[in-house]
Amino acid sequence: MMPKHSPIKEMSIFATLEDHELELLKSKAVIQKYPSKDNIIFHAGDESRDLYIVKSGRVNAVRYNNEHDQKIIVNTFGPGEFFGELSVLDGDPRSATIETVEPTVLLKITLSDLKSVLMNHPEINFQLTKIVVGKLRQATNQIEELVLYDVYKRTARLIDKLTGHNGPGSELDKITHHQLSELIGASREMVSRSISKLKKRGYIHIDKKRIKVLKKLPIR
Repeated sequence: MMPKHSPIKEMSIFATLEDHELELLKSKAVIQKYPSKDNIIFHAGDESRDLYIVKSGRVNAVRYNNEHDQKIIVNTFGPGEFFGELSVLDGDPRSATIETVEPTVLLKITLSDLKSVLMNHPEINFQLTKIVVGKLRQATNQIEELVLYDVYKRTARLIDKLTGHNGPGSELDKITHHQLSELIGASREMVSRSISKLKKRGYIHIDKKRIKVLKKLPIR
């Protein structure tokens, strides 16, 4: 029997598998341990075709603007989530670099092992496709943010998002301007100026890296 809290068992795309099939898939998964942050799992452009499941820890999918040596975080994956499915489905090189945010343990499932599961359970292909479509929608929203909003508005919108859209009284704890800049896709200097404007205009209060929302943020 699969362990009660197996990350593979808890993944919705594998929900239709029988216990013995889940056990077989788990037995083929390779455990990869990364003891610290900033470990690279793979680079954008790599030809690998494996699927990765986050057992513990957290990783970021990032892209780099070589012209400005700037890192942009395009997605984050935590326990029970997976990444690498795009290259599994279309066979193209990796579209982003994956790096650890903290000590992380991953389960790696090779393409050949995954193919054997997909052949017997074509419905998993449908689930994977739904997830890819969801990520495409997310990417479309990110492009819309870049096109329609300046850094000041994008900073306000990100704070609103990270505080759960809860409005005045909500707080964002222990996040740096550098981290915000990577999520927004702008330089740290521009984000710092936007934070200062939000503070001067009475939208937020900052105390020891904690941001408290004082009034409805200018997200439009």
